Amino acid sequence: MIFMHIISLHATYKTMDLTHLGKWASHDKAFFAQKLEESGIHEYVVLKTCNRIEIYIAVSEVQSAKPCLTSIISDMQTTGAYILEDQDSITHIMRVCAGIESMILGEQEIQKQVKDSLADAQAAGTASKALNYIFMKALSTAKKARASTSLSTSAFSIPKAASAIIAHTKGISSVCIVGTGHMASRVLKELSDAGLSITLCGRNSAKLKALSNGHDINTINLVDFNPSNFDAIITAVSSPEPILRIPYAEKPLLTIDLGNPRNVSSNGKSTYIDLMSVKNYAHVNAKLSSEDNRIISRIMGSSSDCVVRYLNLMEADEIIASLYKSAEVADMVQCGKALKLIGYEHSATVDMMAKSISNAILSGPVQNIKRIIKDGDATKIETLREIFGVDKKR
Repeated sequence: MIFMHIISLHATYKTMDLTHLGKWASHDKAFFAQKLEESGIHEYVVLKTCNRIEIYIAVSEVQSAKPCLTSIISDMQTTGAYILEDQDSITHIMRVCAGIESMILGEQEIQKQVKDSLADAQAAGTASKALNYIFMKALSTAKKARASTSLSTSAFSIPKAASAIIAHTKGISSVCIVGTGHMASRVLKELSDAGLSITLCGRNSAKLKALSNGHDINTINLVDFNPSNFDAIITAVSSPEPILRIPYAEKPLLTIDLGNPRNVSSNGKSTYIDLMSVKNYAHVNAKLSSEDNRIISRIMGSSSDCVVRYLNLMEADEIIASLYKSAEVADMVQCGKALKLIGYEHSATVDMMAKSISNAILSGPVQNIKRIIKDGDATKIETLREIFGVDKKR
């Protein structure tokens, strides 16, 4: 049993209607932080990406904290969001860090997003000792899971997904890739051996030349782009506004928009596939072997058990620290009385004797406290807190 409870709220593309996820996405981390602070929750980490919002909180009492999270769900009119507790929450953040819960299985960008979220919480003073440990353990566990399995290499990437969609669409023989960045480069690499007529389109002539080097493809400047010349178009441009408008014509047959925000403002008759759909396609087609799943389950199970033990030991350490503090105060009082009788020149000897006696007396109770915490007897834990005056609020 965990006495420093970890509760988490999750809303992702997997569990909710995209309209609702969009309502969540309209709020920044400060909005959720304010909701938590108003409810008296001061230890939390908010993880927010383009397709997930997760809130992790550390509290002593579950029932007093849950209403805040359910209220957030209600306020956002959100369907499909869910709450996890304790070890389930701990295992979940490990799976998130490993990319298992991502839209693209095994994607690595999520690790940086988790690190950034933890750094934000640390800067704001809301990442408690428990949450710090959990998130750092989750990141190291994810690294181990990746190194021990094909999690990274088996990822069905966005470029690979876009290429697969092209391959499974009838009538596609010519493709235009709009963009000269990293994503466009990866798409070009995936399509280079597909037996298609490929044209690369962009604004920068130098980048077009560099990217096309070594490939049997055509290049055109964006000002000369005519969508009706191609069976399919893949856009991969970083732009705050759409850069293309596909006219209402017979071609292209297919438009794949990898922009976020979207690169295409209108797609005419063309079958339009946005980034979210490509990610879903990639997620569905990504596979891990049963052996990989077994290894990941074992690694994460062992790590989450380790976290539980750590949290329980935190509880023991808090009570034990209170016990030693009480003993220290008693030592000071009694040592003062003794020194008045025998002389203050013996203070070092008296202090050493007092500490030795206190340690000998407390040795047994300390071991019993650790055993009680390990056994998970909530009633006894509460009794210990009351005896030693340990406040539940951290």
